[in-house]
Amino acid sequence: MSWILYKDLIFSGSGSGLPYSEMYGHDVNVDLVMAAQDTFYQCIAFDTNGVSNLATPDHTNDHITVIKTGVYKVFMNVSAYSATAEDWVVSPFKNNGTTQLFCADVHFTSIAGAKEITSSNSCLVALTAGDTIEVWAMRTTSGAASKTLTFNSVGLNIIMIGG
Repeated sequence: MSWILYKDLIFSGSGSGLPYSEMYGHDVNVDLVMAAQDTFYQCIAFDTNGVSNLATPDHTNDHITVIKTGVYKVFMNVSAYSATAEDWVVSPFKNNGTTQLFCADVHFTSIAGAKEITSSNSCLVALTAGDTIEVWAMRTTSGAASKTLTFNSVGLNIIMIGG
């Protein structure tokens, strides 16, 4: 006979509980103009700070700041479109675009006529207090011609899952 012992998880008082944070932009239709191919540009489509605990959403700077070091689940969702057919990569990054979180990037091809594409992804990442998490995008086609990806909705959230 085997036994499984379950313990209640209890959080009490201010500043307790799992660290988490979210920010999003819903029905925002924000253009991200990308002048260069194969260059990441920060997504600036966030307009709302969501719920948070021991992590700080900041839609004015389009990032979430980690307060407590640990392993986090990072979740990103994107609904975007372009007037032209292009290949795109949208990815979470940390620390103002210095480190791409490849484990959660999404690749898609837009079609002419501004048909919206929706995608999401998540990954587990070790983060340190003070790290920021952002969403960045790049196009991988059309050379030197400037192209625009319009974000209709975008979401980013993190939740600590381990120390």
